[in-house]
Amino acid sequence: MATQQKPESLDPLPHILLPLYSPYTYSLQQFLKEYKCSGFLFPRLFRSVVAVTPDITLLDAFKRLLLHRILGMPIVDSTTLKPLGNFGIKDFMSILVSRIDEKDFESLQKDQFYDLLNKKGIASMQISAVMEELGRMDPAYIVKVNDPVEKAIDIMVNNNASRVLVVDDQGHLSNVITQFRAVAVITSILDTVSDANRTLKELNLGFKELITLPDNITAFQAFKVLKEKNLSALPVLDERGALLGNLSVSDMKLLGFNLEYFTYLRLPVREYLQKLRHSDLARLIESTRLQTLTETKSNPVVAVRPEDTFGLTLKLLSLYRVHRVYIAEAAAQGKAVGVVALYDVLKHIMQTVATAAP
Repeated sequence: MATQQKPESLDPLPHILLPLYSPYTYSLQQFLKEYKCSGFLFPRLFRSVVAVTPDITLLDAFKRLLLHRILGMPIVDSTTLKPLGNFGIKDFMSILVSRIDEKDFESLQKDQFYDLLNKKGIASMQISAVMEELGRMDPAYIVKVNDPVEKAIDIMVNNNASRVLVVDDQGHLSNVITQFRAVAVITSILDTVSDANRTLKELNLGFKELITLPDNITAFQAFKVLKEKNLSALPVLDERGALLGNLSVSDMKLLGFNLEYFTYLRLPVREYLQKLRHSDLARLIESTRLQTLTETKSNPVVAVRPEDTFGLTLKLLSLYRVHRVYIAEAAAQGKAVGVVALYDVLKHIMQTVATAAP
C-alpha cells in the first residue's frame, strides 16, 4: 500500500482545515512560522469578519456585538474599509461607567434604562465621537495577510493586545486574529507543545499577587475598578479570602439581553454574581458548554491547582471559552494564588519557541 507523504508546507490548501480534519500532525513551530494570518481558522472557522463603521452609535455597535456573540470588533472606514481601531464590550462598559453615576441606578427600573442612556447622551453618541478615547483603550495593531501567525502573536504579547487586525496589500481589512482563537488552535495541536505535561508549579506560570475585589462593594463600583485599571476581569473574594467568583466585562453580554440585569449593578457584587448565575439566559448558555471535571454550576470560577499541567490549563481555556483560569490552593480553602490568562499562555509559548530555536 502506498504511503501518504506529509506536505512540505502548510500552504496553500492542506492547512485550511488544520487541525480539525487534517490527517497530519503539524508541530507548533510549523503553525507559528508557516500558517498565514489570512488563514481560515481566524477569527472563527468559516465565519466572516464582523466590523463597524464610525457613524454607528455606541448602542447599535453594542447590539451588534451581542448579535454575533463576540467581545470586540474592528472599526473600519466606511469608504475605504481600512481599519481605524477597535470597539468592544470592555470599551462600552468603560464609557458607560464614566458617564453614569452610581446614584442613577438607585431607583432605576428596567424600562427606564434607555431613557437614562438618552439623558446621558450615550444612546445617540456615535463611535466617531469617542475614537480618540477608544484609541487609548484599545488601539489597532495590524499585520499583513501573508505574515506568519508568529508575527501576530508576537505583537499581541508585546502589547498585551486582545486582537490583531489583518489587512491585504491595499490596506483593507481581511481578517482578525484574537488571543482566544490563537490559544484554541494551539490547544488542538497540544501534543506538539513541549511543556504540555509540565505543571504550572514547575513552570512557575501564573503565580502572582492578584488584584482582587471584595464581595461587599456594588457591581457598579466593581466595574469602575475594571475601568480604572484597564482590566477586563477581576476575581471576587469572600470574607475569608477564598475565590467566590469572577467579575468580567463579558457579563455585559448577559446584561444586553435583558435590561433588568442593568438594575443589578446597584447590588453588592456577591448578589450580582448570584443573580447572573441563576438567570435563565446564563443557564441556557452554560448548558451549551462542554463540561469537564469542574462543574461550573457549583463552582462559578474555572480554576486549576498548582499541580495541574499547562496542557490541562489550555484545554480548560478552550472548552469553557474563558480568557483566564485561576490557580487556587485546595488546602487553603480555595484561596487564589494566581491566574493564567490567554496573554500568559501566548507569552510562555513564544518564549519556549524562541528558546528552542537553533
